[in-house]
Amino acid sequence: MVFPNHIEALEPKYPTLRELIENDMIDLSEMSYAEPYGLDDQVAGVLTIYSSTSGNSSLTSLGLQGHAWITVRNYQKTRSYGTKSLSSNQFCSIGTWPSFITGYNGVWYNYERNKRSGYANNSSQVTYAKQTFSPIAYSRLNSVINSYGKTWAPADNCTHFATKTWNSVSNIKLTINSNANTPSKLSNQIKSKCTYHIGVNDADFTSCSSSSVSHY
Repeated sequence: MVFPNHIEALEPKYPTLRELIENDMIDLSEMSYAEPYGLDDQVAGVLTIYSSTSGNSSLTSLGLQGHAWITVRNYQKTRSYGTKSLSSNQFCSIGTWPSFITGYNGVWYNYERNKRSGYANNSSQVTYAKQTFSPIAYSRLNSVINSYGKTWAPADNCTHFATKTWNSVSNIKLTINSNANTPSKLSNQIKSKCTYHIGVNDADFTSCSSSSVSHY
């Protein structure tokens, strides 16, 4: 039996944005923000969206040169992102790929981190933006990841996946242009709507495991 005055003690205590800033775990200047996010809102994690206009040449014939993906930084307690379990302060890159490149059609974990050296060779073509997400937004994010578990198609590609995951946690909405969604168009949107950065040296990306590569 749980008494009402003990319920709060049993529930996980998520850090607030204010606490993360004060403990130098988040640089507010790096984040993209829109209401209702505030300094005292609880934070379950950080999502970073990346779009590279340079990528696998096998996609060129489909008009999809480049690649888009996300990383997640998980806070407070162990959570599942699709089939990948992350404990507190663990990181993971997540993206979708076609089977003719990777041997599996759908969501891959840390595949982009494993290929980071290739993106580093063209780091000026990689655009990214960051957004914290709440415990409630985590549920929406996980639903999107699960919906893409075994899915990749030219008309529902990596850019659709990255855009939908971002939109699930942020009030700054990026536009999905039906089957015309490409990494190049996503990069332009990130630059026009978000606080953005260039390159692949962001700590949330480099902290992902380059050896723990798996698929959904």
